[in-house]
Amino acid sequence: MSWWSEFLKRLRPSKPTPVPPKPVLRAIAVVIFDDEKRPVEGVQIRLGTLVGQTNHDGYEVFPSVIATMTSALLQVAKEGYVTFSGQVLIGPTNMTIRLGDAKTDPQDVYLPALKAEVPALLPIRCASGRFRTDAVWITPRFYSVFHAPALVRDGKIEEMDRLFDRAKAARCNGVRVFGQWQFIGGGLQPYSVGDPAWFDWMKVVITRAAARGLYVYISFFCDAQVLQPSKDDRIRLLEIFATWALNFPTLLVTIANEARKNGWSEADDRDLLDLVGRFKRINPITPLGCSDPSDEQDYQKYDAMQKKIAQAGVDFLLVHPVRKARYEWVDHLYNASKTPPAVGFMGVCWIEEPMGGASQDVPGRRDGSTIAHVAAACVGAMVGGYTYMHRQMEDDVCPGLIESGDAADIPGSPDYRLYNAHTDGSPVDDAPNFAKCRTISNGINGWCVAYGEHEGTFIYASGWREVSRRRWADATGVCVLTKVTR
Repeated sequence: MSWWSEFLKRLRPSKPTPVPPKPVLRAIAVVIFDDEKRPVEGVQIRLGTLVGQTNHDGYEVFPSVIATMTSALLQVAKEGYVTFSGQVLIGPTNMTIRLGDAKTDPQDVYLPALKAEVPALLPIRCASGRFRTDAVWITPRFYSVFHAPALVRDGKIEEMDRLFDRAKAARCNGVRVFGQWQFIGGGLQPYSVGDPAWFDWMKVVITRAAARGLYVYISFFCDAQVLQPSKDDRIRLLEIFATWALNFPTLLVTIANEARKNGWSEADDRDLLDLVGRFKRINPITPLGCSDPSDEQDYQKYDAMQKKIAQAGVDFLLVHPVRKARYEWVDHLYNASKTPPAVGFMGVCWIEEPMGGASQDVPGRRDGSTIAHVAAACVGAMVGGYTYMHRQMEDDVCPGLIESGDAADIPGSPDYRLYNAHTDGSPVDDAPNFAKCRTISNGINGWCVAYGEHEGTFIYASGWREVSRRRWADATGVCVLTKVTR
């Protein structure tokens, strides 16, 4: 080929290199809510090879997803939550993948909520006048599901689970059950700790509660005057139970519910205290109480009774507070804090059966006020332990149970002390217009609850300032819980 031909060839325009078509891109948003439909911030998200993290609205967007991608592995993780991993289909246009907010649009993918991880329940014990595990201090916040063993016996596991889930949703850390019950009502048949299948029922109760992060507190003897009239039978059954209970470190026990009504003369009955000693000799591990004396009449007699119970070797004392008119019964809960020092007891004081919750007021038995039950839960947490009294078979409405979940934030460590407002050590000098104000403080941080029919204000002591505030109000009154520091 001549040089001229080569020259002309070079002058010819070369064939353009094909440019690959631009990929079609679209945006994929991922929105994450927990199982209570609250946005979850700080969740690590992996969509295929793309990585992101949710903002405070539980939201992250991936703007450059290739349209030809038809599916991807979605993985989400956050400490304290159950990791989610699953294959999701991806459409050709912009779309949203939602976890847990129950909203769906035509192009949305809806997946189960990101659930809080259920921590492994550590064994519970008493120390320094409080409950604790090896990791944290615990304030008992229990919900009564008295008839749980009967539900297992009758195959009504779903109903028991529903009530346990209710307790968990209310941020309770345990449930209270009756070991046996003759006068159970609600169309259920009586059950007894003497039944050969009883231990199987209780194992189901304990394990299903533990799976939800709930301890179980058994009042072992109820209606013993009918079911075990023999002293020897009571001893035999209790000793078998004490040995069995060693296998369940998430269990707490009291010997009897309301001893004066269930087979003994009172909570300091000699035979009842003998059962305390027998249990402790067999099982020194399981936290143990005796029974709940009423504090509604003679305080000298009441203190003498609690002193005998304390000397019997229990880990915690129970208080069955008087059931007065609205807010009076809440005011009265503060008195439970006076019991341990009055009787020289270094253990835990637990409010056992305050006014019960129901849809309608029943004088002396039930209060339908959400506000009263929220206030009671807050005061109970400050005292050291509280059980929400509820009999679902009578009335399934439980006012204030869910709302009082914030009481779970009140610390349970022994360095906090309980004070009335305007007393030395209290973060609050005065709370005008509120009916009552109770506070706890460790000298650096504190919590204050005030309640009543009318809303008031907090006048904090010198150097104290408010960090957070929660308020509940309805036609029956108002309750305000604040966290303070200095």
